[in-house]
Parts: sequence; structure tokens; C-alpha cells
Amino acid sequence: MEANESKFNISETVRNIRKAREELRAAIGREADLCVPLLTDYTLLPDIYKMFCELSGATEIKSVDDRKMFIFIVQYLYAPRNLFGCKMPKDLRKEIASVLGMNAMSTVSDNGRNNLFNYQVYTQFRTKVNVIFEEVVSRLRSEGKI
Repeated sequence: MEANESKFNISETVRNIRKAREELRAAIGREADLCVPLLTDYTLLPDIYKMFCELSGATEIKSVDDRKMFIFIVQYLYAPRNLFGCKMPKDLRKEIASVLGMNAMSTVSDNGRNNLFNYQVYTQFRTKVNVIFEEVVSRLRSEGKI
């Protein structure tokens, strides 16, 4: 009888593995669909920076929190997978650093590293990002850039 129980457990395990693999394939497909960047044209970054400053009521980004919010918005627009630990597309980090007037591209990486956590945990961060993001996207759409 133990042999039959063993076969049953193996069969059940095989079924569970097959089901898990199917669910994984479906999830990978959904991720691919959800992680398509809205933008690829880096020449829009200065415009996005200006919009961000205008919407946050500043002439330039001075605080670390505002810089993180700007980087989060750019990450979402240009490299959503970067929010989940994947690498940024080639030259995006350099372009962000340039728009922000920073010499060290590593600061962009450092500031962007925990942005998803900041967005999920800190209500004020999330609220401000959502308001600015929605307006930036709305303006870019009305200008035909998205």
C-alpha cells in the first residue's frame, strides 16, 4: 500500500508543478505587458523635468525627496522593470543625471534603488508622485508625445 501512496504523491506533485509552471508563464506574460515603457525618447527628459518643477512649485529640484520622486516618475515612464531591480536601459541613468545637473550617475542609482518601497510605504511620497505623474502624462499625451 505504501507504493500506491508514493505514486499518488508523485502524481499529485507532478500536477502541482505543471499547474505552477502554467501560472508562472501567464504571470511572465502579464509582467511583459505591464512593463512596457510609456516613453523611449530621452530628449523629453528636460521637458519632464520642467513640468515636475512647475507642478511641485519650484524652479529646480533641490531636495533629495523631490529628486527621488522625479527619478521614480522617470523610472516608471522609461524603465518600469527598473523599479523591480532590473537594469536601466542604456544611457538613461546618464540622461537623468544630466537633467538633474549631477556629476555622479551613481547618485541616480542610489536615489532610485528604494523608490518602489518609498512609493508603497510613504503616503505623502505616493500622493505627490501620483498627482505629478498624472499631470505630466496628461500634458505629454495632449502634446502627442505619448
